[in-house]
Amino acid sequence: MKMERILTMVLALFLLFGGVAIAQQATSEASKTTSAERTMQEETKAERAPETQEMNFHTETIALPATPLPKKKEIKKARFSGMDAGQGRLENGTARIEFTGVMSAAIADGASPIITVTPLGNCNGLYISNINQKGFTVVENNEGHSSIEFSWIAVAKSPNKLE
Repeated sequence: MKMERILTMVLALFLLFGGVAIAQQATSEASKTTSAERTMQEETKAERAPETQEMNFHTETIALPATPLPKKKEIKKARFSGMDAGQGRLENGTARIEFTGVMSAAIADGASPIITVTPLGNCNGLYISNINQKGFTVVENNEGHSSIEFSWIAVAKSPNKLE
C-alpha cells in the first residue's frame, strides 16, 4: 500500500508539471479495476467539477486541478523513497544482494541507503561492504567462512528536489 502511495505521488507530479500524456499512459497500463469499481468510479466522476483531471492507480482514484495550483498551494518539496528487504545466504563468508528497480531508482536519485543485516545462524558477525546502485555485499567478520542465512532491509530517501 505504501508503494502505491509513492507511485501515485510520482504520477501526480507528472500531471502537475506537464507530463499528462506520460502519466495517463502509465496509469492506463497500471490500472486494473473490476466492473463494480468502474461503476463506483463513474458515479464519483459525475459528482466532480468538470475542470478536474482524473488519475487512476490500481484501485485508488485522486482528482487533480486541470489548472496550475495557486502560489500558496505549490509543492515545496518532493522526495522519492525506496525500501527493499529480503533474505540471503552467505557462501564461504560472503554474499551479494541485488536491489529491486524502485530501490535502485532511489539510490540513482542521490539517496544514501541505510542497510541492516541480521544473521539467522551462528557466525562471527556480519558487515556490509561495496554498496552501489545495484546492490551490496555482506561479509562475515574476522575473515569467516560461514554458510548461513541472513535477513536484510534497506531504506533510501532521495534529497529534496523542489525548493
